[in-house]
Amino acid sequence: MSSLTGPFLALVSGYILYLLLARLLALRRVLALFRTAPSGVHLQYTHPQFLLAPVLRHYPQWDVGDYRAKGTPYEKAGVSIIAATPLMAPEPNVWVSDPLALKAVGGDRHLFPKQTELYDVISFYGPNLVTTEGDEWRRHRAASKAAFGEGNNMLVWRESMRVVREWFAAFEAQGGKELGGKVVDAHDVMTELALLIITSAGFGRHIPLSSAQPPTASSKHSSQDLSTIPPGFKLPFVPALLTAVSGMNLQSLMTKYPLLKSLPVEAFQGTKLAYAELREYLRGMVEETRAEMRAEGEGQRASGGEEADLFKLLIRANEDEEGLGQKLSDDELLSTTYVFLLAGHETTANTLAFACALLALNPSVQAKLRAEADSVFPTLPSPEEALASYREDMPRLKYAEATFRETLRLFPAEVRLTKRAARDTVLRGTYLKTGEKYDMPVPAGTIVWLDVWAAHTMQEWWGADAAEFKPERFFDTDEYKWPRDAYMPFSLGARSCIGARFATLEGMVILSHLVREYEICLTPEMEALPLEERKNQMLSWAIGVAIQATGAKVMLKKRA
Repeated sequence: MSSLTGPFLALVSGYILYLLLARLLALRRVLALFRTAPSGVHLQYTHPQFLLAPVLRHYPQWDVGDYRAKGTPYEKAGVSIIAATPLMAPEPNVWVSDPLALKAVGGDRHLFPKQTELYDVISFYGPNLVTTEGDEWRRHRAASKAAFGEGNNMLVWRESMRVVREWFAAFEAQGGKELGGKVVDAHDVMTELALLIITSAGFGRHIPLSSAQPPTASSKHSSQDLSTIPPGFKLPFVPALLTAVSGMNLQSLMTKYPLLKSLPVEAFQGTKLAYAELREYLRGMVEETRAEMRAEGEGQRASGGEEADLFKLLIRANEDEEGLGQKLSDDELLSTTYVFLLAGHETTANTLAFACALLALNPSVQAKLRAEADSVFPTLPSPEEALASYREDMPRLKYAEATFRETLRLFPAEVRLTKRAARDTVLRGTYLKTGEKYDMPVPAGTIVWLDVWAAHTMQEWWGADAAEFKPERFFDTDEYKWPRDAYMPFSLGARSCIGARFATLEGMVILSHLVREYEICLTPEMEALPLEERKNQMLSWAIGVAIQATGAKVMLKKRA
């Protein structure tokens, strides 16, 4: 045995030496590619696309790629575009915070195609709008865009109003009218509201509020009621969905390493069950919706001026596509449905949770939002008045829309997006102190990072008060136009989020109704802390499917 030790150690040492030399040569190539870059080349100690990067963060702190850094690296370097490379796998990276460069990258999906392989984590059921590119993406986009029209916007408005009012009633029945107010976790509240709205306005299905009796396997199941457990299932719809969303990384690992599926580990087995049952729920929703459409007949089609849930519109548009090459397969419909559910509750819920924390920390902003809500809604519209309210009241909720936008500016759902340069090109950067322009070389194959959080918070684009919560910045005047090219919470160009209006309308309704009925206050624990510590705790976050609000606990006090 000892006679084998020497050769084995020599083999291992030789392999390690080979890896080191390969990385040194790769690093040398990257440095040569960026030899003229005004920023120099920033070295990253972990790879930004590494699965554990959000946990490990980046060191040294506050350099490009660090989730906490925002615009700091650009301000230190004095430039709006930074060349970088991760040491663990050297390859050319370019980080972009410059509005015009962002517009150039987002506006040319041929020169800067999306790195679709990074989104395999949401393609468990098949390809979808997010995970495809080129002709396949165009096919998915064509099938999906018909779902997001005025008919669905009206339904979102009505269902958001209905759900919020039902939540108010349930909350007050549980002590929400108490004189001293009641502490809530805004993330939990908004997750519930957003899930109720997306299943109703998105899929025409009903989930009761959490105050209802918990479902059991013996509960009578209705095709329109997702709160019960149908025969053959072990989980209700909501736990299946939420477990699947929280277990996305585990599911990705099990897909990559199938042996993990057989391990008797509760987390693995629970995630596997959730994804299997969610697939069957989604398959059932597709079949039931097709059956409903056949029963309705051609004469009952929803036109652009009639309410319709986006799921029905999606399936109808797909059925109307001519040729097998244009239609989405059943697996693609399932995958698209999963993405709609994921984006329709997870990202919106976190944005609204951050909004609640920001409003509690900024009572003057909350007072302006409340004044608008009181003016627009002297009495809350009934369900029968919802359509008229959409046409008459929605355009008047300008401050509510600005508040939602400002929250997304400070806490974008996706803090960074990536593309890959298809060929050699250049991007125009800016010297931050002088405003002069320069050319940043972008070799073919370079990973181009759209640094959303940096662009949203840099003083160079938003002014000296960029760190403040100030919805007024989204109102144009004769002297001021807000920097549209530095704002991309829903991405840019042709690949911008197809559900942006859905989320915005939902946010406008929830925020305006909430402040009309309640004061959003600091908890007693937060009132005892200095201002900066309040902000640090209430606006704390974690990186998950989207940026997650982890400290948004507030006190809701019923208005007199």
